[in-house]
Amino acid sequence: MVPNLLGAVVEKGGTSFRLYSEQATCVTLVLVTPDGSRTAHEMEQIGPHWSTHVPGIGPGQRYGFIVQGPDSIYHHTLPGGAAQLLLDPRSGAVELIHGEPVSIVVSPVPAWQGCVRYPIPSTQRALYELHIRGLTINHPDVPEAQRGTYLGITAPVIQSHLQRLRIGSCQFMPQHAGVTRQWIRDLGLANYWNYDPVVFMAFHQYYASRFDSVQALFEMQEAVQIEHAAGRSVIVDVVFGHTAEGGVENGVFTGTTICFRGIDRAVYYRIDLNGLEVNLTGCQNTLNINHPYVLELVLDSLRYLAMMIGIDGFRYDQAPILFRGPDGSFDSNSPFAQAVNADPILSQCQHAAEPCDAAGADWTHQGDFPYPWAEFNVSFRDNIRYFWRQPVLLHDFARCLAGSPHLFAWNGRRPHHSINPATGHDGMRLADVVTYNRKNNYPNGEHNQDGPPDDHSWNNVEEGVFHDSTHDGPTTDAQIADLRARQQRNILATTFLARGVPQLTAGDEIGQTQFGNNNPWNQDNATSHLNWEGADQELIAFTSCLAALRDTHEVLYRDEFLPTPTDPGPFDQDAQWIGMDGSPLATESLLQTGRSLGLLLSGRAIDHGGDNRSLLALFHGDSLDASWTLPDPGTGCVWEVLIDTAHPEEASLDVVEHASSTGRRIYTAGDELYMTARSVVVLRKSQLSSLD
Repeated sequence: MVPNLLGAVVEKGGTSFRLYSEQATCVTLVLVTPDGSRTAHEMEQIGPHWSTHVPGIGPGQRYGFIVQGPDSIYHHTLPGGAAQLLLDPRSGAVELIHGEPVSIVVSPVPAWQGCVRYPIPSTQRALYELHIRGLTINHPDVPEAQRGTYLGITAPVIQSHLQRLRIGSCQFMPQHAGVTRQWIRDLGLANYWNYDPVVFMAFHQYYASRFDSVQALFEMQEAVQIEHAAGRSVIVDVVFGHTAEGGVENGVFTGTTICFRGIDRAVYYRIDLNGLEVNLTGCQNTLNINHPYVLELVLDSLRYLAMMIGIDGFRYDQAPILFRGPDGSFDSNSPFAQAVNADPILSQCQHAAEPCDAAGADWTHQGDFPYPWAEFNVSFRDNIRYFWRQPVLLHDFARCLAGSPHLFAWNGRRPHHSINPATGHDGMRLADVVTYNRKNNYPNGEHNQDGPPDDHSWNNVEEGVFHDSTHDGPTTDAQIADLRARQQRNILATTFLARGVPQLTAGDEIGQTQFGNNNPWNQDNATSHLNWEGADQELIAFTSCLAALRDTHEVLYRDEFLPTPTDPGPFDQDAQWIGMDGSPLATESLLQTGRSLGLLLSGRAIDHGGDNRSLLALFHGDSLDASWTLPDPGTGCVWEVLIDTAHPEEASLDVVEHASSTGRRIYTAGDELYMTARSVVVLRKSQLSSLD
């Protein structure tokens, strides 16, 4: 079914306007001209529904609502005494006229004509999280008029880069129209991440090649079509937990009234018994998803993205909000979850949860979401960082490589439900994870109190010292610089070798730094914009080799959990944990603290290539070099090195993708492999007779 846009519907001979408000006593539609002049039309009421039809107007008409009622106390008067206009919650486009946001009537949008839909995340290729503006604004080979826009993504140089990394899905950070709060503007900063939406149907005009919300819609359609043509799905980060209107902070109302609060505060926001807006998001308000009309608004927004733009799936910011009942408790079978699963359009889309919000002690629900929801696996991100800086329980690290069966197997989910981030937008970039012990968020204007308190990072200077920032930042010490570069490769290798969906954040592959800032949500500047001219070309090449390794070896992307001793199956029976002596690792050893772990993935069940696609991955997190005895590869077979994070120059697409050739390191049964401290080595089983 086509989404019911309600707000402004272009009909024969004019446009009909509809608004929902239970508290309003009078609603006036106000038509606005580009010079700011107004024409008023009173709206008729039938219960909570307000409507009017205006003949002779159509697409391009600017408008807003004046709503009178108990929530009028939140309105403000414009200079000259004019009443404030409120945005239509279902605006198809918005713009500013003399500093005041207004809605725009848009033409009916043609339905997406694509023939491809990607309902399940690919475990074969990586997900690539990107910011529309930040990705291309500084790229010298993107046409200047397209930089920082949807069209920038379609530029050949960007498409070539994504292809080189074998990206399977692009995840766009929030696309709905947003605003910058006044205190941020006062600091000369901006709502760069765009996690402060004002409405849920219009798109952010800053991402269009022409500063126009309607243009943004059509250019977003074009970008999605280009991604689909390249074989990539498109995921959009959606924010339905809160809005840009803010609210009460530290006992003082610091918010604004743009739309929802002025129309019907009790419908759109969660209100407590004292009449105050509930803050489960850390953003001073919480959208009332439990109200049937608000639920339908959210569902229509999702349908609009899927049906009109061609979006394949959604990443839900602070997803637990959408699963909380009226009392705030988490319910995996919430009305929202039921509605999505029952919807003929949305049930065919991907749905992935950010598993935490800001609801106090009940803030995280990693692993609690229903089938078939995917989750961004924060546990994966944190535990692999622990492994590369300190001794850990090997079982915890093994779970990361296994696809996290302890989180997903209980309700029938598979590894593809685990999105495994090396990093994410809300945290340090990869280069900073290995360069800073402490966050450096002072430029954000919140006294370094914003952002995650601990990224589980390590500056790789002093062993076991993780919270002293004395040696944070760039170094002239060659040994420290070398270790930091190797640690980036280690984290990337771990991500690509693990079961599940590997996630890259745009910039990780080029060595992008945010100078230790782990929450640059308001930094529309060099902190966030990708520095393509300073890109680490060697790291790009190494990352592309990891992507090719995964893409061409089915043992890495099978949608089966690896065996872990305390977790439910079913498990991949062709996988085995290996110790440093080359023998299978006993269960009791996995349940102990350690620094090294091997993983043997047999390819014997694969029709094409068979046993010759078997891989042996060795993870050595210790601070000292060591020798690793290799297991017997079998009669007439040898182990050949494909990837060594201590020797990135050995990796190449030819090495990873093709049959054995001269110049590779070759090992036979019982040989010892010398491993550099903190490194990963990947070997492939090959027939001795196939070697040149």
